[in-house]
Amino acid sequence: MKNIIFSMLTITLLSVSACQPEQGCTDPDSINYSATAEENDGSCTYESSLVFWFNANTSLFFQNNYMDELKVYVDDILIGTMPSNSSYLSTPDCNAGGITYNANLGTAKTKTISFIIKYPVYYPEPAEYDYISGSLQIQGGHCQSYQIQ
Repeated sequence: MKNIIFSMLTITLLSVSACQPEQGCTDPDSINYSATAEENDGSCTYESSLVFWFNANTSLFFQNNYMDELKVYVDDILIGTMPSNSSYLSTPDCNAGGITYNANLGTAKTKTISFIIKYPVYYPEPAEYDYISGSLQIQGGHCQSYQIQ
């Protein structure tokens, strides 16, 4: 009798647990996406990339105005420097041209960042001047671009 009750209890528990959907991250834009998850458990985490670049016309403008290089700051942190003669015909891929900013967004799918693009001047005194600044919203799972003009 004890064996029958135990067997019935085991079968009941197995059938109840088999009916529950598998939980995990169901967003394919996340870095921890689970193709087998049927129900989102809120564990999704995200990364994003943003590439800064400019074309030949902008490069010529910089060079004609004695702007030899540009410095890109995101949220007040220098992320890279590029010479003013490094132009692109079209948007470069993230991590393959321009200056790329990579961000870990945690569990947030989007994040607003602030940026400042500066150019240094070395004569008569070393200084940096703002060329352009603004804010952009980056989205998890995507490489976005910002064309400096």
